[in-house]
Amino acid sequence: MITNTKQNENQVVQGSLFVARKPIFDRKKDIWGYELLFRNCETDKYALILDPVAATASIIADGFIIGSRGLEPGKTICINFSLKTLLDSAALALPRGMVCLEIPASEAATIPQEQLSMLKENGFTLSLDNYQGQDLGGDYLQMADIIKISFSDNDPRKIMQIRSKLKAFKSKLAAMKLEDWAAYEGAKALGFQLFQGYFFSQPEILSGRKVPSGKISRLRLLQKLYAEDLDVEQFVKLISSDPALVYRLMRYINSPGFGLISEIISIKHAVNLLGLTTLKHWATAAIIADIDSSDKGAELSWLAIQRAFFLQRAAERGFAKDFDPESMFLLGLFSTLDSLMGMTMDQVLAELPLEPWLKSALTGQDEQRSPWISMLEHLENGSLEKVQDSLSRLAMPSSKAAALYMEAGKMTYEALHGSENNPNK
Repeated sequence: MITNTKQNENQVVQGSLFVARKPIFDRKKDIWGYELLFRNCETDKYALILDPVAATASIIADGFIIGSRGLEPGKTICINFSLKTLLDSAALALPRGMVCLEIPASEAATIPQEQLSMLKENGFTLSLDNYQGQDLGGDYLQMADIIKISFSDNDPRKIMQIRSKLKAFKSKLAAMKLEDWAAYEGAKALGFQLFQGYFFSQPEILSGRKVPSGKISRLRLLQKLYAEDLDVEQFVKLISSDPALVYRLMRYINSPGFGLISEIISIKHAVNLLGLTTLKHWATAAIIADIDSSDKGAELSWLAIQRAFFLQRAAERGFAKDFDPESMFLLGLFSTLDSLMGMTMDQVLAELPLEPWLKSALTGQDEQRSPWISMLEHLENGSLEKVQDSLSRLAMPSSKAAALYMEAGKMTYEALHGSENNPNK
């Protein structure tokens, strides 16, 4: 397919753009910012764009709008830039002051220093991505605000050598590709200030630590919510006993995603209009979002709810045609519960009266459903090749998955924040 008009160019951006965000934490485990991962997921099918600079800027701008939705003031957005996009000055399409430009360390020495100086003068932060300890020459290490070092691509001895070399520079050090909490603690002990990787989505289980009573109460609430004999009156009574849950649930229901003509003013009104099953799912989402109020917990809640919407939509549109949308919604929603609770998934599921198929899928033992969660994990972790391979096995076109993932992101924002103050509604 040849793209030769502005209209087609925009269709490429909107229809084939994967947008995922990887959280970056500080030493307090608070969110410092996000790295946006966005790219044309079918680049091999698009041979020509008449204005490459405009196309790059358009993709960057659209991806930024999608990925930064709901971002709190003071947080940073990191975006990967190649040599070509830096020389094209495509970064100038982005807002100043909140964007960090990530430059591959392998290409840094080929970029004119005056170009980097111009970008810094325009308010951009510069990051050297995947630094391996190489001698870059010039002032490139001095100019870098952040230097990122991979903990999965380097052995401990090399990391120590790189760390020692960088002591003479004022750059912040970011540990990337941290796969577990032990790696995070090791990076923290070495004096790294920023931390990135899939470690936060793994259960942080500490020996001798009791699960906080607030989390236990939320788990018990989920237990009651999935009792076999739950009827409408019991549901209303259960939800109404928790004012905070009522408030969050009402915001969910009255968000634009439902498309309701009139505002719903009570839980019973909502049940009568939308049905008990739908409201149980929404209540589950609200409970999960309230389990952990930390930045880590908020990010895990976002992932769970976005996964739930994605899987629900995938089933509704025939891509997961063997499964009903409600069951796929629940699969996504419960998929981060182990990390939120600080327990193994087996421990969590032992406390919940869920159907056997759901327990099997959540523990990776369901050959039909579990691969959907694996695909989403690859996407969230930025492993595009693994995403493509997973989607091929699931018989879902990449462009359709990209569009649904963006739609799920918008729905997640509305579910968690409501429609107010949404700059992209």
